[in-house]
Amino acid sequence: MSSQHHQDIASISPPAAAYVWAVLLVAHRSPRSAAACEAVAEAGATIFEIDVQIWDGQLVVSHYLPLLGSGWRRDGWRVVRGWNPRHEPPLAEVAELVPPDRAVLLDLKEQEPGRRADLLAAIAETLPTSGRYFACTSVVEDLDLLRTKRFRTWRTIGDQRRLDAVLAGDAVADEAVTVKHKLLSQAVVDRLHSLTGTVVAWTVNDVSRARWLREIGVDGLTTDSVDVMRAVG
Repeated sequence: MSSQHHQDIASISPPAAAYVWAVLLVAHRSPRSAAACEAVAEAGATIFEIDVQIWDGQLVVSHYLPLLGSGWRRDGWRVVRGWNPRHEPPLAEVAELVPPDRAVLLDLKEQEPGRRADLLAAIAETLPTSGRYFACTSVVEDLDLLRTKRFRTWRTIGDQRRLDAVLAGDAVADEAVTVKHKLLSQAVVDRLHSLTGTVVAWTVNDVSRARWLREIGVDGLTTDSVDVMRAVG
């Protein structure tokens, strides 16, 4: 990364400057207690990722996504029926647990176009653009809209099709790309660096894998593992 881009990352979260020359650390799925968030911050995380959806006009935190055409929702391999969003915490409540000198990455989880529009509107209307909050998604149009509202954005790349489209394209308008780690190689990272200043890999919970990704030039890691943070931070 250029020295100018290091400065831009530092402006997201002031303490990041101490870590960004090694690797930027993103805490996957922010812990649900202030003490746990503080421990993760002490391990080196400067950004806390929070999955966000919209319900009755309110921003809520939930990992469960709808299975289209059914009453079921999934979170990875976990599937539930009868999901009640009223049992999910508001974004403001979860973000309050994150240390104030750390940034919050909103992972936008709505899939249906109308609900995505409602989610974007709620973010733009209720959250400050001071730099604490920024957002990631694979939907380019949503990222473009958020940047017009002065939010920082990362583009999510979770499959080969999306990766190929980015690799074949022009410079990325987003501040970073955040890529499923299994898609990355030395050549891919090199090409991505020609398109954007920062390449982040997700979700990396193996120390040896994390070290290899750092060696091939990945700038940041999203992880659930404090061991990974301590090993590469």
